[in-house]
Amino acid sequence: MLEKMFDILARENMCVLATEYEGKPHCSLMAYMFDRQGRALVMVTGKKSAKYRNMKANPNVCLMVDTRTSAAQSEREHIQALTVSGVCEPQDPRDLLELKRSFLVTHPRLKELLEQEDTEFFRVHISSIQLLDGPVDSSFIQLD
Repeated sequence: MLEKMFDILARENMCVLATEYEGKPHCSLMAYMFDRQGRALVMVTGKKSAKYRNMKANPNVCLMVDTRTSAAQSEREHIQALTVSGVCEPQDPRDLLELKRSFLVTHPRLKELLEQEDTEFFRVHISSIQLLDGPVDSSFIQLD
């Protein structure tokens, strides 16, 4: 089941990231790259953003990845959704050049963001993952 979940993470490249600050939730549409070996999602944001401030205060995050944009209209009843919980941390700056190159290949529309000086890459290390496969079939895996 974990491989099925990881396959969805590898196929898709957009998610909704939920952070929290002083008890208030904040959601952000995010582009990501999946690191299957590291069991992590790599993302980028500006250091002045609300999500960055929130993650610095509380590194526990949750995100949702789903297949609704990649599913054909006739397959809408078979949409899959992943709820991923994890902990974020800054990405090792030694990997910055390679990350920028890889991110531009997958997400060329983020070129302007990646060229800003206050941009920071971060990793969300997956601690649990839940797959909703259609409206009622659900599987949950705790990773740590």
